[in-house]
Amino acid sequence: MKTIYLLTGENEVYKNEFVDGLIKDVSRDDITIYYADEANANVIFNQCIQNSLFGSQNVVIVRNVDNMKKTSSENHSSLEEFTSLFSAYIKNPNPDTMLIVEWKDPSKKIQNEFTGRKDLEIKNFRKAYEREVESYIRRKFGEEKIGVDEETVDLIVELANGDIETVSMYIKLLTEYAGDDGTISYEDTKAALSRAGNAGIFDFLEAFFSKDARKSLITLSDMKLDKNSSVIAVNAMIMKTAQNLWGYLALRNKPNLEELLGIKRGQLHYLRQYARFVDLKFVSEVINLASDVEIKSKTMPEDFAYLQIEAFILENMGAR
Repeated sequence: MKTIYLLTGENEVYKNEFVDGLIKDVSRDDITIYYADEANANVIFNQCIQNSLFGSQNVVIVRNVDNMKKTSSENHSSLEEFTSLFSAYIKNPNPDTMLIVEWKDPSKKIQNEFTGRKDLEIKNFRKAYEREVESYIRRKFGEEKIGVDEETVDLIVELANGDIETVSMYIKLLTEYAGDDGTISYEDTKAALSRAGNAGIFDFLEAFFSKDARKSLITLSDMKLDKNSSVIAVNAMIMKTAQNLWGYLALRNKPNLEELLGIKRGQLHYLRQYARFVDLKFVSEVINLASDVEIKSKTMPEDFAYLQIEAFILENMGAR
């Protein structure tokens, strides 16, 4: 164990797992958690230099450093004050205290002070790539002794838009839906996550790629009002479905379509259904739409991105 751990990067799920591993054998009474943006830095580091009673370990966890403001108040320290006190503590840490600081983007000065110190450690938890998210899903279900097929893994990743924090939340929910045989099917996953607030996405995709303008607009409007829905996730599903549908329309007379398109049997069923209503020209326009919405969703409020999807529906789908 080190006296100080500095945990950087955006991957909060892996970061939390690492912290859980560090403190798994520590009594909760010996752990003090501070949220730096709501705390006085002097109080934090005074806790670090104190020795725990009865010879037990003193563990101090500091979170939300990135949310600290440039100016201080009566009860809240500034980022500059915290950095100064942290730097001083790094030079002479208490060997009886394990300090864990979660700081996504610490200053170079702080990082340099860890160089060459065997009693300190910096660990970077970068954003997970899609393959890593898929591996995480398999690992977590494996820990629960729950079987899951590749089609289900793909669905979870798609619904979470590759975000590992959302995936982690979904896994916790899905473990409650495992059957008596210890498995979760594609349909079980779809039903469970629909009840958790994603039903609108499935209903919208079915209406959108069936060119049902009225139902598309209604379900899209419902999702706009639902705080659990994100236009980024909705758009990602539109793009993925359109790309798969393009491949299906271009190759549908070929054998082994599932293998050629890299999709599962359940997905192929929906593509066959949508292909009754759309052609390559429409799908190409949808891909262009999704590309534009992806840019807008990163630079403008969500309402503007939703408006662009609504405008596309009105312009490209006949009344049904």
